[in-house]
Amino acid sequence: MSIDNNNAVMIGLHITKCAGTSLISTIRQHLSEDNYFFCSSFVENLEASRPLYELIINKNRLKIVFGHFVNESILVQKNKTKFFYLLDYVIHLHDPSHFRQVNAVREAAGVKLVTAGEFLELHGNGMCKEILRAFPSFQTTGSIGEDAIQALRLFDYIYDTDMANAQYAPIFDRLGLQGITVHEDNIGNAPHNTSAEWITEQKEVLRHQFGHHYAGDILLYNSTKDNMGIVNTPDEELRCKFLATIKSLYSETDFNSYMRRHLLYEFRITNKLAELAKHASAMKELADSLEREIGKMMAPARAP
Repeated sequence: MSIDNNNAVMIGLHITKCAGTSLISTIRQHLSEDNYFFCSSFVENLEASRPLYELIINKNRLKIVFGHFVNESILVQKNKTKFFYLLDYVIHLHDPSHFRQVNAVREAAGVKLVTAGEFLELHGNGMCKEILRAFPSFQTTGSIGEDAIQALRLFDYIYDTDMANAQYAPIFDRLGLQGITVHEDNIGNAPHNTSAEWITEQKEVLRHQFGHHYAGDILLYNSTKDNMGIVNTPDEELRCKFLATIKSLYSETDFNSYMRRHLLYEFRITNKLAELAKHASAMKELADSLEREIGKMMAPARAP
């Protein structure tokens, strides 16, 4: 299956704390809004009045769909039958930035912070979990690392966050962008109401227990590190089998349902469900009003 730059729609999975926000911010500066759909922050999208995927009128204009909540079900949509240039972010080790981010979000939502031990129980093997959340049809062997490795055989391009700027070129080339520099964004600050001693203590826990809780991620990294930054030729037999499988599993509306579930999840964990309810109420009122007015306009004219 050859890459046609004029028709390629890139489907990208943004692994948490692997420079995806920096890429998103850069692309927004250089492409028009009808060329991309990003789904790493539904809260940010709503606050910026960006539509849900299902509300995009002309999806044929999209050049890239990218985010934490990309899912294999998008590939069954009729307007998405063009070549997919799959893309991922892999970091060599999870540093404390993800731990800091989780607690910063919890602090902002007024929720108790988690310790490093609790974080490791919840988020261990985070890369594998996020890959298999996006590609659940690969959860077959019972080994989270092996299943994630199989899923990555679909991907055309994987790059190491530590070499991100040097390895962005193939992404920008396929978006028709040249001479672009990415500036680091969303570094992930620590929560404010914690002591330096507590942070240091938690970092030590992360360092000592990392290997036990991230064995799958370590296996994943070691199996893919030699292909990072190289445009690969994916396993065509696997791709054909995969596409046939998901077409039997999903309908065209399943990706929209998946997006809605994760939108609700994000607004719940950020304690912003009231804001979402207010927006939904306003949208319903608008829809009801438009439906009434359209009905009047389309009603047959009465005889004089």
